Amino acid sequence: MGLNYLDHVAEGSFRDKELPEHPTLFARWARSLTVGGAEIPVPATEDGLDWEGEIVAWVGRTLVDASPAEALEAVVGYSTFNDVMARRAQKLTSQWILGKNADRSGPLGPMVPAGEVGDLRDGLRVRTRVNGTTVQDASTTQMIHRVGETLSHISRTLTLRPGDLLATGTPSGVGYARTPPWLLHPGDVVEVEVERLGILRNTIVGAEHRRDPSFGGPVVEEAGVPAVLSRQE
Repeated sequence: MGLNYLDHVAEGSFRDKELPEHPTLFARWARSLTVGGAEIPVPATEDGLDWEGEIVAWVGRTLVDASPAEALEAVVGYSTFNDVMARRAQKLTSQWILGKNADRSGPLGPMVPAGEVGDLRDGLRVRTRVNGTTVQDASTTQMIHRVGETLSHISRTLTLRPGDLLATGTPSGVGYARTPPWLLHPGDVVEVEVERLGILRNTIVGAEHRRDPSFGGPVVEEAGVPAVLSRQE
């Protein structure tokens, strides 16, 4: 989901937009996902990358025309997520897909069972830090569209299946909306910390890493699903 926190809608190029009646949805390919500790390369065409700390909901069973309650019951867990953005690519057209799918730009934390997390409406603290400086600090109580309602909305058109992920949007404090803009460059360390879900930490590297055969493919594929699903103690 995009534009899903009240204060994020009010910042940057979104400040003149009305609150979205329906969830703003885009696709992120599985190959763009990675894990905590992985290095994230800046594409050569970008001045840097932007952070978007948020929460991912894991779908645990098939959903077709599900009610919001049925959809929420199908969520088996949540993870810390950083929806790292290639802003130049994002803004080339009205479609966000390219900017949302740079190599290894979707680091994902271990899944924590839904029963241990509780209802996001009760409020989980979401914080993002760059080189130790807090750049985002918000609560999930600020979300506009809720997980159950959004999954239900999607399921009326697109069948959701076990293993599908819903990224729930980021709060204000992203880098491009600052004056001057603040982007991630090689050597920077970005951390996303979500209450009850843990800390996700990644380092930014240069574009040359994308051409290095030893850099490999997405870390999710290298690590295997069990490594992603395991609880981080």
